[in-house]
Amino acid sequence: MEEENKVQETEQEVEATEEKQEVKKEVKLKDSNPYHKDYGEDDDETKAFLSGKLSKYHQEQRENKANAATEQRTPMRLKKLQT
Repeated sequence: MEEENKVQETEQEVEATEEKQEVKKEVKLKDSNPYHKDYGEDDDETKAFLSGKLSKYHQEQRENKANAATEQRTPMRLKKLQT
């Protein structure tokens, strides 16, 4: 009886160890910086850099950001003027 219990416990320990190893294999991530955003190969900024037009790209992004901020403020100003 005691021997059977020991055998069962050993088998359970082996199964648990195998499960842990399988989980480690599944969870293993690629070695990369977790704080770096990976945009993939289709990133517009990377394409602009490769083509030598990075400064133009940054200028367009600043203009787009300024336009978006202006568009957000405009409805608020109209409401204030109407009241």
